[in-house]
Amino acid sequence: MNKLKIHSNRQIGFTLLEMIVTMAITAILITAVFSLLEQTKYYIDFIDDEMTQRSTLNDSMDRLMEDMVTGVGDQFQLDIQQNLTWETSEVVLKRDGRDVGVTYGDSLSQVNWIGVPRDFEQDLGLFRKEIQPGSETTPVYVSQCDNLQSFIVDQLDPNGDPIKDPNMSSTVIDIHSQIYRKGNRQDGRTITVRRTFSLHRY
Repeated sequence: MNKLKIHSNRQIGFTLLEMIVTMAITAILITAVFSLLEQTKYYIDFIDDEMTQRSTLNDSMDRLMEDMVTGVGDQFQLDIQQNLTWETSEVVLKRDGRDVGVTYGDSLSQVNWIGVPRDFEQDLGLFRKEIQPGSETTPVYVSQCDNLQSFIVDQLDPNGDPIKDPNMSSTVIDIHSQIYRKGNRQDGRTITVRRTFSLHRY
């Protein structure tokens, strides 16, 4: 008995519709992957910028603390001045009549730390002013960091209340700095770095 042979016009392969659907799904997946990669890069850059900002401010505060402790140990005169309008301070370490302070191998007669308002940027730039012996008219300003919201240095009594103590007896120093985070400058979008220490414990 002869077997019936059934012929089909369908060829092996994909139809045009199947190809279009496959390409559309592939395009969606590629777009999603690229979007995820862009978001990941944004967050990596954001975290890297924030860590850099925090590290820079931490280094500056450590340097200021070292200057103050060394200066007081070498009988510097310490003067702290406040500018409440800009929430900034100036720290002056000075010893008249002799060279004091050794920093970066240079003998200095005066060191000032000051947060300078930058009107155009609406923030503060933190500078360390170095005065070499015999060159009081040509100080050297070394930029420490910028983008600061505030830079406040206070003398505190043992109870933690602000005082003005020219003799620095039992003086505790409180340094409170805030730097703007990357992005919009809104309240709360700052990084805070603080140092509280006794000048006579080092």
